[in-house]
Amino acid sequence: MAEGPGRRTLLIGHGPLPSPSCTQSTFGPQRTAAFAQALRAAGHDLRVVLVEDDAQQVIPVPSPAAEPWGHTLRIGRSAATRGGGGARLWDGPGPSLVISAGPFAPGALAAAVRGEAPWLADLPGDPFAELQAAEAAQGGPLDPEAAAAARAIAARVLSEADHLFVISEAQRLAAAGQLGLLGRLPASGALVPIDVIPITYPEGTPPTPPPRAPGEPLRLMLGGALNGWQDLGAALGGLGRLLDQGAPIEVHITGGDGGAHAPAQAQRLQRWLADRARDPRVHAHGWLTEAALRQLAARCHAGLSVDGPGLEPELGSRTRALTWTFAGQALISTARCELLREISAADGMITITTNEEAAVAQAIAAALAAPRLAPMVERARALLSRVAAPERALLPLIRSAGAPQRRPPSHAPWAELSARLAAAEAELAAVHQSWTWRALSGPHAALRGWLGRRPGR
Repeated sequence: MAEGPGRRTLLIGHGPLPSPSCTQSTFGPQRTAAFAQALRAAGHDLRVVLVEDDAQQVIPVPSPAAEPWGHTLRIGRSAATRGGGGARLWDGPGPSLVISAGPFAPGALAAAVRGEAPWLADLPGDPFAELQAAEAAQGGPLDPEAAAAARAIAARVLSEADHLFVISEAQRLAAAGQLGLLGRLPASGALVPIDVIPITYPEGTPPTPPPRAPGEPLRLMLGGALNGWQDLGAALGGLGRLLDQGAPIEVHITGGDGGAHAPAQAQRLQRWLADRARDPRVHAHGWLTEAALRQLAARCHAGLSVDGPGLEPELGSRTRALTWTFAGQALISTARCELLREISAADGMITITTNEEAAVAQAIAAALAAPRLAPMVERARALLSRVAAPERALLPLIRSAGAPQRRPPSHAPWAELSARLAAAEAELAAVHQSWTWRALSGPHAALRGWLGRRPGR
């Protein structure tokens, strides 16, 4: 097995990767890009596999998009969660190290293709808390098949990965408890290593915060994927109160649908926008390219984020808060996650005290009354430059990827059953993709139909 620089490393993450022409990227692709850059800089012989919603098969990413990331392939999300469907993800000798970046689908694919290679698995945000948040936003149970698949993937990652990366110290403790339930806390006192890798600050020089001229409206951003963790009702309700009162604000909404785990959020936003369709102060931009998003962010003064109830805000983190701060915007936000509690303690944001409409409106009014927001932004930036700088935040990745180790998987019967089921589904998917199955399944179905029509049957 190759050691150190030159190690054959397979990185499985989310795509498409960020670029100026890419439609507004979310946390998964940003996390994947950060991992890829750090691993290449450390000398790994890197192959990147990107799980993307619209990829129907395993296909190369054409240059020049692939050049910054090394050899890059795309694979559809459904194929990834089935273990790749038998697709070959490399030529020649297999990888000596497998790393999955971001939640759910990359972990399912990594578990199926890792072979004998060590596997470093990223669980950035507690998957069970995220499902709880999605159910709360939905107002009831999620699609049973989608929820069961997500839980099965999370259980397999926890059961089999040799090293875990999480997003916060609180999640590290939660993951240690989950490993205990799976029988992965041996009597020696050692356990599967768990390292905290926080969200990372973008590279480059942060722009100057946009000043607000006398009489100019306060331009607010509400954006990103409409995940289940956010209290969209409280955010929109607070904005609505101020709009109805004639407050000098503009609302700029970017992003949109949060995916299969939070469909009700998009519907909630669309109803609110329909009610405000005639208000010239409300602007719905949808998903923007990265270049267009940066241009809009350079004009806005503050970003609004409201956490809902549940465990996810306590165990997770907030990429949009980091992105807005980098762009020069003041944060108006609840402070339930570790990162935002630190920024709030450093007087780097306007803190929303509760997830209620009145509290949201009050915090926005405080931003309206503030003579200058730039000092607040600079305090937040100073903190983030220490805790979220890539060269510091990604050190656990480089350290563990430099000397990976295999560790015994879980021996809990229910976890083994889940892993066997996932492996059987991946094997069945590979059979269905084979030329023999495609060639013989038609005649087989015709024969069964003929036998079923025989007299006396």
